[in-house]
Amino acid sequence: MQSLRMLKLKPVSFQFIQEIDIKASPEKTWKALLNIGGWFNLMPGEGRSLKLEPWAGGRFFAKNGDVEHLFATVTYIESNKLIRFLGQMGMSHLPAMSAFIFELQPKGKGTLLRLGHRCYGLCDYDVKKRYQGGWKQLLVKLKAFAETGKRQ
Repeated sequence: MQSLRMLKLKPVSFQFIQEIDIKASPEKTWKALLNIGGWFNLMPGEGRSLKLEPWAGGRFFAKNGDVEHLFATVTYIESNKLIRFLGQMGMSHLPAMSAFIFELQPKGKGTLLRLGHRCYGLCDYDVKKRYQGGWKQLLVKLKAFAETGKRQ
């Protein structure tokens, strides 16, 4: 745990969309997407488990012993097509909120996965760049997990 300190923050809003082609059906890609522990691991930790409750109001959270961290809440879900989240997504110490959406579109024998991320709040100077880089890495892991079934 870090000590409480003053931060240099300013009101920020941003949005971006990232896309990745996955050589797996939308159904298989959906199953991989919901198995969050198989691909969402930018900050792995021993004993840490990730959970996604795949229903409206469900939590996307991490647990490590007696410490829990809520990333977001599911706000909309349409099986094999779309899931929307709302939450602080890693910025739990800042007055900021993100909406992020995973959209699956059939593309030939595979899937086009589109991720939209929109954020507003008091943030530090390079938060958009960090999110773009982090999601890019995670989408590559999700692609590999959906295509191979092996945890990334």
